[in-house]
Amino acid sequence: AIQIAQWTVLSRYCGIYMMVLGLVTFFHGRKTTTELYHLRESISDEAQLIQIFNENDSRGEGYLDRGDFSNLSEQIGLELTSEQLEESFVSMDSDKNGKLSLDEFRAWWLSYKYDTAFESIV
Repeated sequence: AIQIAQWTVLSRYCGIYMMVLGLVTFFHGRKTTTELYHLRESISDEAQLIQIFNENDSRGEGYLDRGDFSNLSEQIGLELTSEQLEESFVSMDSDKNGKLSLDEFRAWWLSYKYDTAFESIV
């Protein structure tokens, strides 16, 4: 067992810093999750999902890059910081190639479409 009396001043400051950092990360993540939930709710059906995806596929190549995803978020009224956009994009990009395919976007939308447990958090 660790006795607090044996902790050095530096250890205490490091511990406090890590706790504060953890709390900031937790609340930042929760806000991003809430914004993504609202994005999912703004898309009513799969036809609208495909339409929104295609409207924001700036190159017509069947994927969204980070800029396209940012435009999509703005189009539907989400106000995400650059960090939140990056977190969201990375979480959807299942093959980690830096692009969101329609299948990845659809999988993300469908995976939370019926998640009623989250509604109590938002």
